[in-house]
Formats: sequence, structure tokens, C-alpha cells
Amino acid sequence: MDGSHRQTGTFAGTGVRDITPPSGSDLAGSIVRVVSTGIAARLMARSIVLESAGRKLVFCAVDVAVIPNETARSVRTRVQERLGIPAEAVMIGATHTHNGPVVTPLNDESVPAGSGYIPFMEDQLVASIVEADETRVPARIGVAVGEEPSLVFNRRLKRPDGRIVMNFIGKASLSDCRSDGPVDPDVFLIRAEDLSGKTVGLVVNFPLHNNAGGGRQLHSDISGFLEEVMQSGLGAECPVLFLAGASGDVNWLDYRNAKQTSGLEEARRIADVLGERLVRMSEAITMRDDLPLACVHTEVSIAERPLQPIDHTDDGCFGGSGTAFDGFYAGIRDRLQGHTEWDTHTYDISAFRIGDTVWISNPGELFVRLGLDVKSKSPFGAKGTCMCTLTNGYAGYIPTPEAFREGGYEVRRTLYSSFLDTEAGPLFVDKSLELCGLLFDREDRG
Repeated sequence: MDGSHRQTGTFAGTGVRDITPPSGSDLAGSIVRVVSTGIAARLMARSIVLESAGRKLVFCAVDVAVIPNETARSVRTRVQERLGIPAEAVMIGATHTHNGPVVTPLNDESVPAGSGYIPFMEDQLVASIVEADETRVPARIGVAVGEEPSLVFNRRLKRPDGRIVMNFIGKASLSDCRSDGPVDPDVFLIRAEDLSGKTVGLVVNFPLHNNAGGGRQLHSDISGFLEEVMQSGLGAECPVLFLAGASGDVNWLDYRNAKQTSGLEEARRIADVLGERLVRMSEAITMRDDLPLACVHTEVSIAERPLQPIDHTDDGCFGGSGTAFDGFYAGIRDRLQGHTEWDTHTYDISAFRIGDTVWISNPGELFVRLGLDVKSKSPFGAKGTCMCTLTNGYAGYIPTPEAFREGGYEVRRTLYSSFLDTEAGPLFVDKSLELCGLLFDREDRG
């Protein structure tokens, strides 16, 4: 129970803070150093506090590629101390823009944001949540789920001989490939409105990499355009929080479309399609002033994995030898060769119940098959179970055990983005389902 006064009714509030670093900051999301040359769009931390019958849940979406474990724990602890909201009831997610600052190492070349940036960012995250709590108004809350299959593609293609190749290499070399990997088209939406019907804030979850814009400028990519589209469509200047679903192996690239290219225009196109779907969902949503809220929490500890045969094999996943990736992985092998002691990492997992839906945090870039496994086995049903990845920390890519046998980009051992034991995926699935069961069995469910 949080430390605020217990009261009946439903409330919602939002808060937004600017977290844009200076131009010239290194950009995250690359295996080589990329220095920003300007600011195409401001980066933000957006928060919403939902309250019903005295219980509060917090979502915070941050325009960075990943959230460091230490940052997530610090912010959640500070929120608990400042507002009395339990740390387990705070879910902090990275929008996963690749054009945000480096806040945790993803390669050895990139320079992290200046020494004062992380404390500044933490302060801004806390401030956005405090503002959201202090601006709560009597409200109605609604949850909806729809589908948008036209934007999601499994990026792990297969050659005729079964080898994996990534869909983001030159399309001319992919003509003999097939795409039979799974995708998840489900779009989840939380809408909060005041008693006059004015939208207070929105939370969107979609299993898609937020990295279409590219370039060398700072910007929030698809999710930033999505906010503009939804604000225009709904006629409401409200924050739109974007959380990625299980999309470690899913992106927006159709390898069969020779005309498709990356860039801000493509990011805007994707946002237009997704935003139009969400506006229709928002307009048809059933709003309630008595929606039950609850949360449960657990921890999971997972060891790092040693080098494996696949890490020494050129499997052609980048289209051939001589790419920048070759030197990147060779350097990692050199550093890890002969290493015998492996760290164990502990991660926080929370599950929020909002009415008849459950929203589950996960710190990794979870493969879509793992997310689908949770959804298919969840007592809330597939359309009532929402996976929120890259939340409350960072655990790198979380592939399926099958993917480790197949090879490809995401399964190769790195220092920062693919490093956990090969059974991490099933373990995250089991822990997620355990929390679903706890919430579903509560007497006050629904």
C-alpha cells in the first residue's frame, strides 16, 4: 500500500520533462561510434500516474535506447521515498530510440553522455513522476487492444540452406530468402480522461523496434511522431507514452519492398499508420471510473554465458564477410577468450493489473516468440496480456533457445547487448506467468 491517503474513486495525472543532451553527444544503438550533429526533435521523459481505490500505478517512458539497471532502481526508490508509491508499482521503459544519448555502454567506442547527464536524467524522470502524481484529477480509465499487422516483420530471414540472415542488410542479396519467423500484431492502449471527457494521457504498447529514423541527429524516432499523430487525431495536447512489446527480433522492414528506406519520412509513415489505428481504438474504448488496479513483483538472477561455438562461426547473417560486424565480434572474442568467471545479474519484474489486462515488465529485448508464449499461457488470455520490454533495467537481447541453435546477429556473445545464459528466455517466461497467476487469483480481480 502506498503512503498517500486512501480514497475512493479513480484519478490520473501526467508529467513531462525534457532530457535532451547537447548536440555532439554520441548516439546509442550502433556497434561503432556515431556523434550527433544536431537536434531534430527534443527527447522527453513522459509519466502517468493511475489511481483507483487508493492504489497507484506509474508508467514512465523515456526517449533513450535503454534504461541502465542502476538508473531504474534509483528512480523507483526515490519515487517510493518521495511519494510513498512502492517501487514495484513504478514501470520505467525506454522507447528504444537509437538516436538518443549513450547512457550505458553498447560498444567500446561510443562515449557515454557527460558525467552530469545521468544524475540530470534521473532527476528529470523523478520530476516527471512527481508532477504526474501532483496533477491527478478525477478520471476514467479505459484499456483496449487492436491489431496492426502491416508494420511488423521478423528480421531473422532464412536462406534456402536454413542459415539466418538479417533483413536490414542490402535487399538485393535477400531475393532467395524467406520469412517464417513469428510476429505479434497486437496494439495495447491505456487511455485516461478527466470527467469532462478530455484525454489526460495515453500509454501505447506495440512490439516494434523504434529505430526507423536513423541519421546523425538526436530525435525520438517513431514514438515521437506517434505522439504528434495521436494528439492531432484526438484533438488533445496530452502525453503519449510508448513502450515496446516483445520485439527483439522484429522491426518495420519489409525485405520484399525494394523502395522502402529508413529515415525520418519512414518513421513518420509508420507513426501515421499506427496512430490512425490507435485513434480509432481510443474513440471506441470503454471508459470506467472503477477500474481495478494492482501489482505484484519478483526478482530473477541470471548468469552470463561463456563463449560458444556459434560465437566463433561466420554464419553469413550480415550477408558476407568483411563487414564492420566482423571486427566488432573478433574484439569481443579476444577479450573473453580464457575468461572463466561469469557475473550474475539480478533483475526486477513487475506485473500491473489494469482491469482485465496485465502489463508485465521485462528488462530485455525479448524475442517475439517468448512474448507470444507468455500471452498464450496467461490466465488473462492473449488479448489481455501485454509484455513491456526494455523496462526497469537492461538485460540485452533475450533470444529463444532455438535461435541459439540457428545462429544470427542477436545470439552472438557481446559485452553489453547479448550476454545472458541461453535459458534466460524461458526463465523470463516462467517468471512472467507466475506473476500473471498471482494477479489473476486475487479476489478483487476485475
